[in-house]
Amino acid sequence: MKPACALSAVIENQVRSLCLRDFPCGKGSWRTNDILEASDRGSGTEELAILIDLLTCSRSPWKYEGSWSQQAAALRELSVQKPDCLSDGFVYAFLTSLRVVGQKVSLIDDGLLRFCKLEELVLSVNCISEIPLKHFPMTLQVLELYANEISSLRGVSDHQLPNLKHLGLGRNPLASPEDLQYISGSFWSVLVSLDLSWAGFESAGVMLEAVATLPCLRSLVLEGNPLTLSPAYPGLLLDGLPRLLYLDGARVTPKDHQRFSGLAALKGWLVLDEAGVRVSFEAIRGVPQPPLPPTSGSVDFPLISYSYLVTYQFLTDQNQGSVLAQLGSVSKDQGSVLAQLGSVSKDQGSVLAQLGSVSKDQDPAHTTSEGTDLHDGAAATETPISQEACVMTGSRDGSEDCWPVMKYSSTVCPWAETMELKHSGTHRIRDLSLLKSFLLQGLWIHVEEEKVTSWPASSSETPGNKSAVEKKGSAKEDKKKKKKKESVLELVQEAPVYRTLGSAHVDLQNLVLGQDSVSMLCDLGVVEATWKTEQQQEQGKKGKEDKKKEEKKGKQGDGKAENKGKGKAHKESEADASAVDSGPPPVQPLTVEISVTLEKWPSTVQATHTHTHTHT
Repeated sequence: MKPACALSAVIENQVRSLCLRDFPCGKGSWRTNDILEASDRGSGTEELAILIDLLTCSRSPWKYEGSWSQQAAALRELSVQKPDCLSDGFVYAFLTSLRVVGQKVSLIDDGLLRFCKLEELVLSVNCISEIPLKHFPMTLQVLELYANEISSLRGVSDHQLPNLKHLGLGRNPLASPEDLQYISGSFWSVLVSLDLSWAGFESAGVMLEAVATLPCLRSLVLEGNPLTLSPAYPGLLLDGLPRLLYLDGARVTPKDHQRFSGLAALKGWLVLDEAGVRVSFEAIRGVPQPPLPPTSGSVDFPLISYSYLVTYQFLTDQNQGSVLAQLGSVSKDQGSVLAQLGSVSKDQGSVLAQLGSVSKDQDPAHTTSEGTDLHDGAAATETPISQEACVMTGSRDGSEDCWPVMKYSSTVCPWAETMELKHSGTHRIRDLSLLKSFLLQGLWIHVEEEKVTSWPASSSETPGNKSAVEKKGSAKEDKKKKKKKESVLELVQEAPVYRTLGSAHVDLQNLVLGQDSVSMLCDLGVVEATWKTEQQQEQGKKGKEDKKKEEKKGKQGDGKAENKGKGKAHKESEADASAVDSGPPPVQPLTVEISVTLEKWPSTVQATHTHTHTHT
């Protein structure tokens, strides 16, 4: 076990680094004359000026660069002017501010009491786990303990600092509601500024009850706490703290207090500790055009359709069970336009033309997987993924966090240059600490292609019991029957096949930093179409066959035909050259527009309206 690093020992080392008794400070052989003798000769003032210049000149090797105390430079100059007064007691009383940052201090001992006039003490980025207030001077006005290992405030109950005006406890593992009982006016009677940023407090109501007892509080910082993700923040605190001037570093105006008037009185009725996160997708662009089936004449089976959607994994609240029913999305099993087509009539023209008309006119998201109707024409479905994928593992700040997530999908769209999704779904999470960790890690989105193969259904058999050869045979028989009389063609789809076209990471840290919304255009790179290779191979075969035919005709033709062929070849070469000069059209990357928004109550009226609409 490593020995504790005491604060007083670190400060003693800092004082010794001032070299108050070494050149050019203090008394020594470098001071050739006594002050009285020097003043009689008129050279004393010049000698002191030279020594002080050695301390303050930017090019001097004796200039002190330490920033651990605001009085350090003045103390060195005083050691030149009045070296006789530099006793230990004088030095301790002279220093009113101390800054010990990143020195691995783990123990605040009673040696700190020797600084009897200390007003400001900064002990950030150390290893301090306890706050023994009895070891702090009573004159202290500013105390900062950011980024330490303080997990409890029980030590503050033993003693009080009657003059303390600012207390900084940000970035400490404080999360228990019991710790807030020590944030009270009975312990901090004149506290003006309190910083509890980036801690783990979840309840806005409990926080309000604690800080409301501080009679002089004017500035409060709670940024980075899970409670800031609640829709009640910051309105609840603005109404409960009418004398607050600054919240999270931003100026609070009288209009801000007025907007949330009466909200604190409703905290027993409102659901305060539940966050709502809305994920919206606007459009997909940059997907290569899939092969278009024939729109007239005979139709070759199988029919293949391509559709596109966005999937992502989001946190699911274990306390509430499944919140997936609140997400407006369409499952992949129902997403295919073809799956919703009952039959195709021959009178309406081409089979595929009718498929296209149905995909445009029919709302693909009309019912859930259970068949229940939802508002706004959106279907809420849950798409369970494998058990391994239900847990997302991420590391942050050297720790590993595991989050229960579920896979969600947007509405499914047929191909277009710009596929308008207009999808929006809301996730409601009660575990705010878990949500904070998830947002800090970010969100991954994926654009997927859905390929559905359709076969004609036989009256006696279903394609599920047939082989591929039998399916083609039945398709040919159906074509012969159609020539004799008009009939309705039943289509049966195989299981959809999905292919991921691209993935992108969405940074959501700004939601924890205080922003209400994050919007961005995600670039997923350039997508290569798999069907291009097949088309190129077929075109290559046809090109070789045409070339052979032209060569045979050229050998049999006369000289005129050869000349004409040369002229034609010359024109074709010129056309090819111009095509090369123009170049292929620029390739568009695959992009998705996404926005993630935290639900916030803009006023008391809106809070009551939203609560009634959501929880009734």
